[in-house]
Amino acid sequence: MRVLWLSDGSNSSTGFASQSRLLMMDMHRWGHEVIHVAHNYIGQPIFNFEMEDNLRIPYKMIGGDPRAPYCQTVLPEYLAKYKPDVFGTLLDTFMLFPWICNMPISCKTVGWWPSDGGWFPQGCENVLKRFNRNVMMAKFGQEQVKRLFNLDTLHIPHGVKSLKFRPMKEEDRHELRQVYGDKALYVVHNGNYAQMKVDLNKKFVVGCVARNQPRKMMDRLIKSFCLFAKGKEDVILLLHSDFRDMAAGFNLQDLADRYGEGRKVYWTGIKWFDNYSVDRMVEIYNLFNVHFLLTSGEGFGVPFIEAMSCGIPNVATNYTTTKELITDHQAGLGVRLMSGEDSPYPAEQLLDGTLMGTFMVDRAMASIKHGAECLDTLYTDWKEQGGQLAKDMGKRGRDAVLAHYDWDNCVAPAWKKLLEEMQT
Repeated sequence: MRVLWLSDGSNSSTGFASQSRLLMMDMHRWGHEVIHVAHNYIGQPIFNFEMEDNLRIPYKMIGGDPRAPYCQTVLPEYLAKYKPDVFGTLLDTFMLFPWICNMPISCKTVGWWPSDGGWFPQGCENVLKRFNRNVMMAKFGQEQVKRLFNLDTLHIPHGVKSLKFRPMKEEDRHELRQVYGDKALYVVHNGNYAQMKVDLNKKFVVGCVARNQPRKMMDRLIKSFCLFAKGKEDVILLLHSDFRDMAAGFNLQDLADRYGEGRKVYWTGIKWFDNYSVDRMVEIYNLFNVHFLLTSGEGFGVPFIEAMSCGIPNVATNYTTTKELITDHQAGLGVRLMSGEDSPYPAEQLLDGTLMGTFMVDRAMASIKHGAECLDTLYTDWKEQGGQLAKDMGKRGRDAVLAHYDWDNCVAPAWKKLLEEMQT
């Protein structure tokens, strides 16, 4: 059958892009004709193109319209031109609200949705009601829409290729850290990247893979790291994030400098418009002792399971999906809210540690002090026990990925079954 799929462009470096790319590659392999509507791509249709990591995209990718976001003006034209059997999307519901609700769509429809906060984006339950089949990427979101709106949805998680994302042997990791520390990391000096050597094998590496957008609240990450790092000369923060990102919510380097720990902040040098290959991302994760993110809420959290698949523990805000992905599997530590509240599930209760975001969604405010305490727990274990606690968490995280989030064995079969049902 012919599938028209709306999401971030296949050549983007976002979670939506990576998950859509994996799914569309499989749909093509299963014999479906795939046409990718890439809302953030502007240009002529392209087909069978090669990305920088030698990955060949075998399906057609068509672009959006710069005059209106998320293809709302051109989607009716594409539906009429390509006459798909199925229209599907992986975006936030609020990106399609309200315009999709009254758009005539003659084919079957399926959406793969997140929910990343307390309550559901106001009015966006109507987007779910517009689609024939709704798939929530996290049990958190599935339980939320059932509780709030009595809507039944499927649960298919996001996934990771565990044969690619895997822990390195200790000797290989030691060599990798030597190579990256010698010539592949940067500091920010006077607003520009400057290459800087660092002996990673003598450092406790706190890593973060995230785009510096306001929802991620990376200012709290910096403050928590600075509190943890005070007086410690054997720790660094390694950010896989673009210092010059146009969407940056905060100047992270200036913030670290403000608290006197800026010299301990290093960057991989990624650009927001660039992609790292899977092989290179595996290297990045294997540089870390811990993956750290004090987000205000994640609809899923692909970097969490990528880190887990590489045997790296997570420390993350104990809100939305952290429980089901991380703490339920004892694959890391959950950071309490700034109010001291812990395990706030369901997230619709009145909590001192939240603030109201757009679309009337409650956002978490992680405790800076408890985040530092969680890092210190793993750091002390690294100093005194050779990192055994982190190794145990990493193994449990890897086991959880193999059981629940492996793309080929868990995610793809569920989507294959759903598409077969939609064909009948």
